[in-house]
Order: sequence, then C-alpha cells, then structure tokens
Amino acid sequence: MRHSHNDLRILYRDFAYANHGPFRMAETNPNIGDASAQTYAELLSGPTLDIYVGEEKHHWSLHRNLLVHHSPFFEEGFSGDLKKKQQTLELPEEDPRGFELLVKYLYQGTLAPVADLPDDKKWDYAVSCQKLYVLCEKLQMPSLKNRAIDQYRHGMYEAGLVPDPEEIKPIYEKAAPGTPLRKLMTKIAARQIMDPEQDKDASSYRCCFEGDPEFAVDLVNAIREGAGGSLFPDPTSEETQCTFHEHEDGQTCDNTNGNGSGRKLKKINKGKERRRPAKLEIRQRPATLKAPTPLPVPPIKPARLTKMLKLKPKKPAKASLALMGAVYLIWFFTVYTAFVALIKAYTGGMMMQGYQSVWV
Repeated sequence: MRHSHNDLRILYRDFAYANHGPFRMAETNPNIGDASAQTYAELLSGPTLDIYVGEEKHHWSLHRNLLVHHSPFFEEGFSGDLKKKQQTLELPEEDPRGFELLVKYLYQGTLAPVADLPDDKKWDYAVSCQKLYVLCEKLQMPSLKNRAIDQYRHGMYEAGLVPDPEEIKPIYEKAAPGTPLRKLMTKIAARQIMDPEQDKDASSYRCCFEGDPEFAVDLVNAIREGAGGSLFPDPTSEETQCTFHEHEDGQTCDNTNGNGSGRKLKKINKGKERRRPAKLEIRQRPATLKAPTPLPVPPIKPARLTKMLKLKPKKPAKASLALMGAVYLIWFFTVYTAFVALIKAYTGGMMMQGYQSVWV
C-alpha cells in the first residue's frame, strides 16, 4: 500500500532521558556552567528552535530546553506540546550582536570580561553588551541583564568613550521607562553638560528632547543629583543683578546702590569667571541694653570729709636716715675743703701750718 507525503506523520521523542517537563531552574542555578553533567546533557537534548534575529534575519538553531531553562519568555511560548507551539521565532527589532552574546551565555554561562579584550575592541564589545541588555529586557533575564550593563559601563570606561546625543536617543527610546539603562544615559548626558572641559550644553541634546519629553525630566533630575546639594546664588539678590543686565561684550556693571541707577561700567577679562561673593550670615540684632541704675550714696558731712582727707606724715625709714647722714658728711667736707683753700690763698700758707699743727 502506497502512502503520499501528506499521509505521513513523524512523531518525535527523546528516548535518552525521561520526560521531566520544563527545565525551569534559572532561579536556583542561573549559571549553566555550574550545572551537573546529567542536567547539562538534558538541557542539550530534545528539539531545537529556529530563531531569526534582525532585519537581515540572522539564523540560530538553539535547544528549547536550554532556552526554557534561562528565560520565562521561552517557557511561556515554547514549552509543552510541540504540536501546539510554533517552530520558529523572529526577532526583527533585536540586534544580532547582542544575540551572539546571548548564545554564548546560554551554552557557557559567562561573558568575556571587557578588560581582557584589546583596546581597539573594547568600544564595539561595550555596544554589543548594550544590545544584549535590551534583549534581556524582552526575554526576562534579570541576572544576565545586570552582567550586560556592567560590561557596558566598564567597556565605555576602558575605551574612554561615551555615546553622543545621536546615539543616546535610540538607546533611551528603546529602553523601558524607569530602567537603569535610561538612568545611565541621562547620567552620561548630565555629566557632559556639567563638565567644564567639554563643549556640550543642553542644546547639544535637543534631538533627545524632541524624541521623548521624559528625557528632559530625567536629565534635570540627574543634574540635580550630580550637583551634590550645592546651590547657585539667589537670582533675586543684589549680588546677581548684573547677570540680568544687557551690556556690550567685555563689560559688566558695578552697581552699589542696588536700584539699577547710576551704573558704572568697567572692563573685565573675557572668559574669566566672576568671583562668587562670600556667603552672608544673617545675625539677629541684640536687644538694646539699658544703663544700670546708680546705687544711692549716703551724704557726707563737711567736717567728716575734712578729717578723712587729712594725711598723717609717715615716719622715715632707717635707710632714708642713713642716706641723709651720708649727704650731710659729704657737704661738710666739701665746705671745709673750700674754707681751707681760701685761708691758704690769703696767708700764703703760714696760717695753714698752724691750723694743721692744731689738727695734728
């Protein structure tokens, strides 16, 4: 009896291992490299799934059990009865570069560290890790998603490069709202704007604002976090009034009366920052102190006041008496010497001899 091809039915069954149902073990053992030999063999048995990635439809044929082991996305859509499930999967919006890293992780349980790559390969590898992160969002693989964003950040740091506004725009739009990848993009843009060595400002990211208004909100919040709580001068104070005046190039106003009149223009060096005024501390004026009330003084009678003012002579000390005696002796001998010299001058020394004999 002859049968046509339409009458043939091919039944598939893996006789190597018993039917254990879905291999959903990612919560307890996400790394396939740590699985036992029997578990690893079971994951690599059974049917395969044909997956086409990207607009050019890059083709991979992967084991269903392995896909279900890692991803709830495949467990919900491709486990169970093969008759009721589709045999192929198309991912036209995903990037093949990210899917290549996914295949490596599925079968080896690891990603290559970006530090081990040559310098000219680090940026391309970082971009592939960013594509892998977006793919993991869809496949619900949080463990691999964390590894992917870590390698993405490390790759940018090792290469010394960050994405331009034109590159940030599609990354931000494709990432889900509130995800760490969106936060990373706005942090990079905020740092580029705040860095004085960069030539970028908010207008450089105009394309990102036009694509998604949420980018502007996240960017302002990122700048606020990056400021570290520092506050610029009060725009309503007198110290900042020149900021809101119009002058010619290279001029500023020196206004001291605070009312905008009588301005005095002075030249400044173009490109040099103005010195920030010292922070003023507001001190409370102390309360006015009253003079203390003088104590009452009792009246003093004139006779008593005269008696109080009389000073009694002090007795001279013994040292003073000795000094007075010495002065008196010196005066006596000085007078005596002068008297003898005078007598000698008139008598020619005759009388002096008699006096001397008397003294002797």
